[in-house]
Amino acid sequence: MKRRPPRVHSLTINKKKGSDLTMIYEIINPSDACTIAAESDLIAWVAVLELSGGRYNIAPKDGSRSFPFFPLGPTNEGVAKVLRDEFCETRSHLHILMAHIDEFITCFDSFVYGSFSERELYDKEMTSIPDNIARAVYKTQHRNAHHNSLNNIGALATSRANAAREMKARPEDGWSAATWLQDLARSR
Repeated sequence: MKRRPPRVHSLTINKKKGSDLTMIYEIINPSDACTIAAESDLIAWVAVLELSGGRYNIAPKDGSRSFPFFPLGPTNEGVAKVLRDEFCETRSHLHILMAHIDEFITCFDSFVYGSFSERELYDKEMTSIPDNIARAVYKTQHRNAHHNSLNNIGALATSRANAAREMKARPEDGWSAATWLQDLARSR
């Protein structure tokens, strides 16, 4: 059986719907340097909450603010308090994920190992590659070359993006916060 090439989803990290540039964030963790791109602080914070179980923090490239995190793991009350106090948000993080699923897919897909300056080089290289399959190969090679820890947050980001795409593609299966929560529980 002939293997199909990996599906590559295009990612535009320099454009924000009707607004200015997307922000780049460092994911502050004890091992590999890594970054993500997001349309807002809320999207970045909730994405990293999902990727790390609340144990990692984020820092925007411009250093404009800091965010709370949960080194010992989050509680529902703790997450709700951060969402309310930091983002004036009353919805649960799962409801935020569902309401902004396309932004989260883009954010998860934007994960790159390396510092801010390494990210700039990576983005320039990705922009210069015209072919989707070649970009997928480069992304995999970059991830393998820069990933050093046992905790492969890059693979988890890809898994989250793909799971969200699958749920969006099958709304008849009851895509909901409960479905997302079950998927997250299975993958942790």
